Amino acid sequence: MASDRAPEGTRPVPRRRAFRSGPATAVESAHPVHLSVDSAKPLALLAADLVAACEAHGLRVLKKAAERGPGAVIVEIEDPFPQIRASTDGPPGRDASTYKIAAYETPAGHTRVSTLRPTHLVDLLGHPELAAAALRVERAFEGALQAAAGWKGPTDRGERGEG
Repeated sequence: MASDRAPEGTRPVPRRRAFRSGPATAVESAHPVHLSVDSAKPLALLAADLVAACEAHGLRVLKKAAERGPGAVIVEIEDPFPQIRASTDGPPGRDASTYKIAAYETPAGHTRVSTLRPTHLVDLLGHPELAAAALRVERAFEGALQAAAGWKGPTDRGERGEG
């Protein structure tokens, strides 16, 4: 009979959870690579609030709400990890990279703001020495995305604030 315990000499690794929240419920995401927050705000207001929320959470906005087709905008944040050099395959003179946050309309009729989790980015790029910095940046992103979406404050269950 199989044991529920980890084999001797090993320790279980807790599974990370990410929550994508709708108007009143939280649903565990099968893809925790993205940090996403749903909102009832119209896209133009969500985009403006996203810029303000990023700046309020200490994130330097380089490009404000550039439209990327109908129903989508991108806000570009100063690269929080300049020590990780981007590929040199880009156009000449491009030295700096940015971190992008998308705001878009969903088929369900609401809006969403989403970005790649910094903790996953540094892991993907093989820079474990930046894990603590990535966690701090991710917390700033979480606060900014929740504020932009109209949450009263973060909760551990992803519930929206009323009002």
